[in-house]
Amino acid sequence: MKNLRVDKVDLSGYRGHAGDTIVVKAKGNYAVNAIILTILTSQGLLVETLQQTHCEPGNSYVFHTTEENTHYRKSQIVIKVCHFPVIFTHTVRVT
Repeated sequence: MKNLRVDKVDLSGYRGHAGDTIVVKAKGNYAVNAIILTILTSQGLLVETLQQTHCEPGNSYVFHTTEENTHYRKSQIVIKVCHFPVIFTHTVRVT
């Protein structure tokens, strides 16, 4: 259950519009139960939370946003990789 990690976060498809994409590559020693992606504004306000379940180790997962985020620059993307009860958290900032 150790070694949960995020190998890559691709924000090139995210511009703060509904339908944009964020790609996450995450893995662990065992199958990942879920990947939870939360988008927060630069002020820390929740924009949305998205989730993928039944994840295979080492795969890339595409998240499609559903909410507008007009001030997406400097937003925080918080990614939680879960193999319950262990949760690894990785945060990136949109530039």
